[in-house]
Amino acid sequence: MLSAIFTSNLLFIGTVRGMIIALIAMGIVLVYRSSRVINFAVGDLGVPATALLAIMVGLHHWPYWLALPAALAVGAMSGAVVELAVIRRLFQAPRVIVLVATIGVAQLAQAVSYALPNYQTGALQTSFPSPINGQWNIGAGITLSGAQLLALIAVPVTTLGLWWLLNHTKFGESVRASVSNPDLARLTGINPKMVSTAVWTIAGFLSALAVILIATDSTSTDLVTIGPDTLLQGLVAAMIGGMVSFPVAFVASVAIGLLEQVLIFNFPSQTGLLQFVLFVVVVLLVGRVSRKAEPDTAGFQFAPRVRAVPDRLKQIWWVRRLPQLGALLALLVGIALPLLLRESSQQFTYAEILAFALCATSVTVLTGWAGQLSLGQMAFAGIGALSAAAFVRGVSVDIGWGSVHLLKGSLPAIPFGWALLAGSAVACLLASAVGVGALRVRGLLLAVSTLAFAIAAQDYIFPCRSCLSASRRSSCPAAPSGPSTSVSTTGATTTALSSCWPWCWCSWAACGAAGSGAPSSGCARTRTPPPP
Repeated sequence: MLSAIFTSNLLFIGTVRGMIIALIAMGIVLVYRSSRVINFAVGDLGVPATALLAIMVGLHHWPYWLALPAALAVGAMSGAVVELAVIRRLFQAPRVIVLVATIGVAQLAQAVSYALPNYQTGALQTSFPSPINGQWNIGAGITLSGAQLLALIAVPVTTLGLWWLLNHTKFGESVRASVSNPDLARLTGINPKMVSTAVWTIAGFLSALAVILIATDSTSTDLVTIGPDTLLQGLVAAMIGGMVSFPVAFVASVAIGLLEQVLIFNFPSQTGLLQFVLFVVVVLLVGRVSRKAEPDTAGFQFAPRVRAVPDRLKQIWWVRRLPQLGALLALLVGIALPLLLRESSQQFTYAEILAFALCATSVTVLTGWAGQLSLGQMAFAGIGALSAAAFVRGVSVDIGWGSVHLLKGSLPAIPFGWALLAGSAVACLLASAVGVGALRVRGLLLAVSTLAFAIAAQDYIFPCRSCLSASRRSSCPAAPSGPSTSVSTTGATTTALSSCWPWCWCSWAACGAAGSGAPSSGCARTRTPPPP
């Protein structure tokens, strides 16, 4: 019975995989414990070092055991450079800004790996170099490969070394002192900035080692795709450990590795199912966190100080109406521009710009007004678009498991306008379900849950054709707007512009009221009062 669900070799593979993910989880916990920042770059920080190792060994024929320390040193140096060039400059900044900076660092690491010369050429297109080749049958149906042997040696040694460094050395005492009371730590001769540099150096080393072991075990050369999935698994394990416990994070990582192998074994055609399950786990974990767990009350103030308009200028009518006039001018320009652009490709680009602007506006509203940060707005937009397309064609719903159907039926096709509203409603309901737990906490955990949703949507929801199955398979419908492509694109532009307009008006009106000294619920959260 159990052999139909998992095998002993499967459990062994999952355990080794989980041990590698534990390195990422410990890197997240280490940075969070030392600076209260969720390091979103830890999954990609080691990608350039791993690509460099592949080039040195696979193309330039360096000895592996000579190239490996060099690559690990590059990974550690990458962490130090990131701390000195980015994190230290934001030492006094709100934590959410540092979080956003780590996302930029992750993108930069991916770009660096692509820019390396001769990467993914020749033999590196199909396999990643491994120092130990061959397989051994160790009994009980378990087969040990050279890559797994390397992981079984490297991960325990690294884990024990990190445990000894943080619990039995003065460096560990310095880290704890810098976190608990930085001012008192300075009085005792501890430099919190130097401690931060050391912590990020260790995080870079752990990231490089983890990505190298993953690439060696999976023989994958597509290192950029390793980064986000690895980040999500390590992030979930770190959250299970409360972002503070190394042992719990390690055990959770092993459990995630086992879960991954069981899902792959039982559902081989369901690509991305693990990411979806981890997203559900993240939502449940965030829902259990209390607001008292995040003491940073000023961490989400983005807007600069808004100065009140002098009374003398308030008497000028156009100064009082400046926000409304600016919004009206922007609306007129937005209406006139698609009429001046005759090429359908230009009009489509303009409509696309407005659609992206609408998503960016939603992030601004969420961050500036609600004090939250979302990293999954484009995923919500994608869900709304897929839902609207399904409603236009007619959608059939079948939710259940096997022969058990919790909800089964079909909806007829509806007009495009109503489908657009229905798709927006689906996206709103889903966004509310994802963010309802994070409303009890301050911003950072909403960023985690929305990031998990974005990765799950890309890997599982969007490719899953059964999530929103249409009754008639056809191309994605467009707005009914006339016989020509140009008119159709103009209709899409008008739709996007009409959606942007209410948000722009509210934003300008709210900030304008704040600037004139009137009370405003929109900018009051982020406005800093003038000094006495």
